[in-house]
Amino acid sequence: MYGAPEIPRPTLLRQADARFIQTATAEFGGNRKLASLSWTGQGDRLLAAGNLDDAMRRYNEAWLLDPENFEAHEGFARVLLARGQTTAALPHFRKAIELCPDDAERATLTAELARLSPER
Repeated sequence: MYGAPEIPRPTLLRQADARFIQTATAEFGGNRKLASLSWTGQGDRLLAAGNLDDAMRRYNEAWLLDPENFEAHEGFARVLLARGQTTAALPHFRKAIELCPDDAERATLTAELARLSPER
């Protein structure tokens, strides 16, 4: 999430973000949600290939396109888990659960959070 909301984005970076959004959404008719889903798919492929840095970059870009995309938050959590940062992953799992519209997928995420959470 590029440090958001704790780290304010300088004007130059906000302008770069706006250019990215315009470019990334062009092939989706300006639809940020569809573009975000495409970016999370790229992140998933990169994560599966073990390319954690580029996967995190794609999930960040997906989040920038649509902060309500639960798959971007799940992606953050999965990259952090792959890096051995379980505690840092937990809030991202919680946010993914909060945003997930699918009951079955929400149940899967909830079970994984319960398995990882130290307050079990």
